[in-house]
Amino acid sequence: MCNTLRFVQLAGDIERRSRQIFYLERNCEQRDKEIGDMKTKNFLLEAKSNKNDFEDKVDEQECQVERLQKEDSSIQEKVKATKAEEEATRQEIQKHQEAIAKACNSTNEVITMFQEELSKAALQNVTLHEEATRLQSQLVDESSVFDMMKQHVRYLEHYRVDSIFRIFGLKAHVKVLQDKLAA
Repeated sequence: MCNTLRFVQLAGDIERRSRQIFYLERNCEQRDKEIGDMKTKNFLLEAKSNKNDFEDKVDEQECQVERLQKEDSSIQEKVKATKAEEEATRQEIQKHQEAIAKACNSTNEVITMFQEELSKAALQNVTLHEEATRLQSQLVDESSVFDMMKQHVRYLEHYRVDSIFRIFGLKAHVKVLQDKLAA
């Protein structure tokens, strides 16, 4: 009786702790996302607050955007070239298969040669596919960095325009105050 009661208490304690761990993990993921958002906002606010380096940051980010565009186009060209190589390899495999079928009379010989060529072609296909996948993922990464840099440039340009309007507004305000003092 005592063991059963103790067992029920331990089972309830384990279930309660399991729920606590679940909610802690969920909160941790949410906090990680919030920290990432705060880092992005912090970067943007630092860029907006530092007026001395403002033009340098705009120029720097424009250069980064241009560099990323060039990298993006080169990666896209590599992906196209890899796909073209893959298609050429497939056509070559087809030609070899046809040549093997014509050249060999015995079925065992044909099957052996066909299997060798097929395994070679399959290996080449796998390596080409892996390269295409790697280049595609790199393209996605560069694209997201490019989009983020474009957004930063847009924010900085907006801040520059706002700053110019604020300066003109302050100049007008100073002129009004000077006129009041003179009168």
